Amino acid sequence: MIGQKTQYSFCPSPARKRRACGAYPTDPGASVAAVAEETGDVAVAPPRRPGRGKPYFIKLMGFVAEERKHYTVYLHARQAFTWTQMCDIRDVKVVILGQDACGPNQVRGLCFSVQRPVQPLPSLENIYKELSTDMDGFVHAGHGDVSGWAKQGVLLLNTVLTVRAHQANSHQERG
Repeated sequence: MIGQKTQYSFCPSPARKRRACGAYPTDPGASVAAVAEETGDVAVAPPRRPGRGKPYFIKLMGFVAEERKHYTVYLHARQAFTWTQMCDIRDVKVVILGQDACGPNQVRGLCFSVQRPVQPLPSLENIYKELSTDMDGFVHAGHGDVSGWAKQGVLLLNTVLTVRAHQANSHQERG
């Protein structure tokens, strides 16, 4: 699918982007679909794709919702589809895949990216190191927020969007 152009866009229309977002629920165990439905916020809704209403997707969302009832699950429901809001899929130039979501203060919906002022993850430090040896003039950003890359067409996607706290690969076959 990478490199193919489709009629579907992962980004909301400019009118929807301008719309003020409602308050998020306080329940960190809320499912992505519940948060999106409650707030009407397209930023937390799964991408509008043909598969969204299919049984496999509904089953997957049910699995994640059930996991959230019994365990701490990263990413938070409102962050799981952050990557869909950074760049229109038709503008993607590079795809970088990560493994799965990380621990607290290390998740934001983009692989290898953390909120400022959290220090870069070791994997991102390795990427910075390689960039500095391969590209003349590359300067280490000094932080781990690579959302700017995402906005320029670098799709930073974890192969698994959710994970149980302290259990790497726990959603490998599902989430």
